[in-house]
Amino acid sequence: MTCTIERVLTPGGFVVFRVSGRIGSTRPGRKGEAVGKWAYDIARKRTDAEFELVDIAEFNLPLPDEPMPPMFSQYSHDDTRVWSAKYFNDMLDQLIAWSGALRPLRKGV
Repeated sequence: MTCTIERVLTPGGFVVFRVSGRIGSTRPGRKGEAVGKWAYDIARKRTDAEFELVDIAEFNLPLPDEPMPPMFSQYSHDDTRVWSAKYFNDMLDQLIAWSGALRPLRKGV
């Protein structure tokens, strides 16, 4: 799970902190969802900031949803095979920052 903290100036001239937590794994059996919800439930009780929890699995992006880590190349879903064959090699050379969901794709890096 990753977080972003943003300072926002309201129309009334007050500074409000906006905290966004992101669950970055889309894999079945992931642990980040439970951790993210636990942290969000504690944080949202505060009144000195705004909090949101974003789960990238809810967006149905073409991200890994395989039970095995990608380093083994044992894909069980056709969409993963297509995505890996089409984008993986070109993407490796272009990425500077890796999100949690893409980090496992770094074979041999």
